[in-house]
Parts: sequence; C-alpha cells; structure tokens
Amino acid sequence: MSPTTRNLDCFCGKRAVTRTTWTKENPGRRFNACLHFGRGGCRLFEWEDPPMCHRAKAIIPGLLRKINKLEGETKKLESEVQKLEDKVSQLQP
Repeated sequence: MSPTTRNLDCFCGKRAVTRTTWTKENPGRRFNACLHFGRGGCRLFEWEDPPMCHRAKAIIPGLLRKINKLEGETKKLESEVQKLEDKVSQLQP
C-alpha cells in the first residue's frame, strides 16, 4: 500500500506525513512521521523504505552534487542567453 493511502495517525491524533531524508546515511529514503516531528510534535517515526545498501549510500550524494552543479551552471547560461537576447533586440531597428 502506498504511503499516501495508509492513513497513518500520529500519537498526537493528527495525520502522519511521508517525507524523504537526504542525510549521508539515508539519502533518498522515505519515512513516516508526525507533521511536527523534531519541532515539538509527537515521537511517531517509522521508515517507509528498507535500508539502502552501502554502494547506494556512496553513490547518491555524489550524483546529487553533480546535479546541483549542473543546475547552477544551466541557470547561469540561461541568464547569459537572456542578456545577449536583450542586447540583440536593442540593436535591431
């Protein structure tokens, strides 16, 4: 059953939420917890996904860094293209 249809309730009586952790030990692993877990909510916490293998734990953070770097470079290039297009439109009669 998917986490959105589980209807898991917190100990505080509210609906639990499914989140994804991006820690070094559990990159991309989903868990169910109180909406306010870690910020004064109840202590409900359970893993949705099984533990990751050591290889996945080693590879995923590097891939995320590469993706973030490429996304940053893409934004810079898009900004440069926009500036050049603005200059071209100013030069055209």
